[in-house]
Amino acid sequence: MQSSSHGQRLRQSRPASLSVSTRFPSFEDIWLLGSQERDIPLYTRLRSRVRNSQAQEPDDRSLQKFDRLLAQHRRWEVRKAACGTYNCFGHVWASRRTAIYEQAEIETIRRDDGYRVLSVSEIARPGDLAIYYDSQQQSIYHAGVVCELRLAVALDDRPQPATVPWILSKLDDASGEVVHHMNDVHLPDGFAVAIWTDRPEPHA
Repeated sequence: MQSSSHGQRLRQSRPASLSVSTRFPSFEDIWLLGSQERDIPLYTRLRSRVRNSQAQEPDDRSLQKFDRLLAQHRRWEVRKAACGTYNCFGHVWASRRTAIYEQAEIETIRRDDGYRVLSVSEIARPGDLAIYYDSQQQSIYHAGVVCELRLAVALDDRPQPATVPWILSKLDDASGEVVHHMNDVHLPDGFAVAIWTDRPEPHA
């Protein structure tokens, strides 16, 4: 994962059950101090206001960082070149129109929009969300959208009978969008991933 100097934390405006790690960096690598607040109207399904801020366009340093990540992750498939305006959470919940930075807003979206964690017996479907946490599932690092299911591949590159989700996500608010294997992410060792869905519970 990136060095700790690159880490971004979701800002917390009120106590939340999920916190953001101060030890590990995340995909949301931004500089909050000195940034200009540029918010747009954004609401949950239950009409709760979601605080947000449109990100600045990437500078040369951000473009170089994205290029380095692509070189490290050869299996990533670029959907969109580096751009500003939105981060991974804005990609998932704001249609690429703005960035969401505060932990409390993610909690509100999860509650108001009716997300639940997929059970182990259920299969992820395109449109479900991959949510990345620390190993204790207390700190959210990243979020992406399940875009397809592909056959698993063994070390000898032979397809396996199982399928795994591939995720479309934006690395941070100054990088591009990539399609990647669910576990091929630039995060600290020991991260956990859960699938969130707004689909109703299956009938027993």
